[in-house]
Amino acid sequence: MLRVAPDAQAARRDEEAVRRVAEGVLAAAGVRAAAAAGPALVAAAFAVQTANLPNVTAGTDTATGEPLGPVGPAPHLARSVERALAARPRGADLTGGSRLVGWERAERAVLDDSRDRLAAAWPEMLTELRICVA
Repeated sequence: MLRVAPDAQAARRDEEAVRRVAEGVLAAAGVRAAAAAGPALVAAAFAVQTANLPNVTAGTDTATGEPLGPVGPAPHLARSVERALAARPRGADLTGGSRLVGWERAERAVLDDSRDRLAAAWPEMLTELRICVA
């Protein structure tokens, strides 16, 4: 049996290496993506390599200005799912189905309720979350 423990330091190091590679790809293509981060940055680099330039303008993957409202799946996530599904081995069982979905009504209700409770109990934290959470 192999036991694997999470290693936050190694994960940060790996994430930083991926970020540098993606930024290098974008810089070499003359694409400025200062606002893109995380999966959006990697998706943009992948798109540049496949000559499918995405919109990586300011505002990408940042808060929409809504007070912690849920948003639908971003285009880079849809492209990521498409790539993953296209890479399935031949003969793979397709009945389970993988798909990109948005927020369900019940999930939205939980988020709204949580936001309301936080506003009543700790409004300063809600303000911080509105600034920091995208």
